[in-house]
Amino acid sequence: MSEIHDVLSENYPRLSDEYAKAHQQHVKAILDLQQQYLESIKATVKAAMSVHKEYHSNPNTQYSDPNISKIRMENMIEKSNEYTTNAIKWLNIQNQFMTRAIEASKEYAKNYNSAVEITADYYTDMLKARNAPISKTQ
Repeated sequence: MSEIHDVLSENYPRLSDEYAKAHQQHVKAILDLQQQYLESIKATVKAAMSVHKEYHSNPNTQYSDPNISKIRMENMIEKSNEYTTNAIKWLNIQNQFMTRAIEASKEYAKNYNSAVEITADYYTDMLKARNAPISKTQ
């Protein structure tokens, strides 16, 4: 019976280590993909704004916009800046929330591991105590 315990004690850490390696590779691949998406979005917005600016700066445009008042233009700029500021604040709040949630989960995992270790020690000590009188009589 102890043979199976020895095999399991050897195999589980190996399996766990391999899973951890694979998981790290998956996380890195996801992060790289997210970064690529962000770069693609930036490039798309930059290109769209460039075309839009060129279109509206050309006096020969066939379908020119009606004269937009300076007040309306300033209002659009103000709203755009306000939206950007609010979006950045939201991202920062979301980041703080997620970081705290992850830290709490890590603390839970540490506590769980400690509880498992204490429980294993308790049952090991119980088994030793139970078997102790038998050992003395033999």
